[in-house]
Amino acid sequence: MKEDLRTIRISDLTLPELRGMSTAEPPGMRQQPMLILPNSFTFSYKAENFTACQHDILILIFEKLQGFMTTGCPLDKELCSEQKVTIDCSEIMDIRHKEHVIQAALGLRDLQFGFRYIRDELGNVNRVWGVFVTTVEDIRDTSFIRLTINRDIFPVLTYYGESVGGTFLLKGPALETKGRHTKTIRNMLISRKGLGQFRTDLDEFKLMLGLSTKYRPSCLRKDILEPVRRWLLENSDIWFEYEIQREKVPGRKARSNAIFIWIYTRGKDASRRDYGDYSTVYNSLVMASRNPDLGVVQFVDSICESGRLHFAASKCRYYGGLVRSGEMDRAHAVNIVRKIMLEDFSIDLP
Repeated sequence: MKEDLRTIRISDLTLPELRGMSTAEPPGMRQQPMLILPNSFTFSYKAENFTACQHDILILIFEKLQGFMTTGCPLDKELCSEQKVTIDCSEIMDIRHKEHVIQAALGLRDLQFGFRYIRDELGNVNRVWGVFVTTVEDIRDTSFIRLTINRDIFPVLTYYGESVGGTFLLKGPALETKGRHTKTIRNMLISRKGLGQFRTDLDEFKLMLGLSTKYRPSCLRKDILEPVRRWLLENSDIWFEYEIQREKVPGRKARSNAIFIWIYTRGKDASRRDYGDYSTVYNSLVMASRNPDLGVVQFVDSICESGRLHFAASKCRYYGGLVRSGEMDRAHAVNIVRKIMLEDFSIDLP
């Protein structure tokens, strides 16, 4: 894995990279059908009132659209006929609550999604806004409803080729994941799993979660990122660590402008990398400590016990790389490592 962090955009994932990706699901679940979601949806701007139930409806819609998915030329919307799909509400919740699913589907007629979509030979990026669903039909005395897909955005929903890319996931875990933000972030992690880490603009990230750009970073951390991180760590085979980056502007107060995300999965190579991670963190804490004889081993052991050793090692490698490249002086890096240990691990280095 490269130690530098890149700013990742939808256009950065090419088809060969996508073919080499695997999902982050347990081996026993790989008999399930694989669903392809275009990254134009995974990283779309979402409405503030977008719900977990509506996310699940869209997953079932995409399941019905798999036969139309293409990596060739995007479909011409003028040639697209009206598409109706039938979904089973009992896959989302108990059939006794079918009316709740119907109301969520009706809400999709009014929710605008902002899709980042590259449409011309010059690679120009256009933002396409539109609703998924135009009509909802209740098939009485059954658990099914029939939905009409918006013809104008049908080409966006079915193209995952060059400059867009796709998210490959299993339906079961996608539906079982709890909470709208958890579902959205999990989809992002699966899409970027092959890269191991990514960086994105903080305002863009908020819009992808259906939040206002004015949403405070402290609230984002406390109310969304931390609960989602903990849920995925405890319940999923893919989870993340993160760092909100602040930009210093001369003469102005520093502002949060980007988020780094490190992606982790449970895999066979975890134990093999532990020794290297332990060594990296130990050496970094020795460098950052004013008195390295006082408890450095105990500090690293406590990080191991928290299950976040690889995250700590990734940060240490990143800032160590900046020092080696001359982009950051040693004293600055030491101060950052000390701050990370205190804020992320409650370790006050001597």
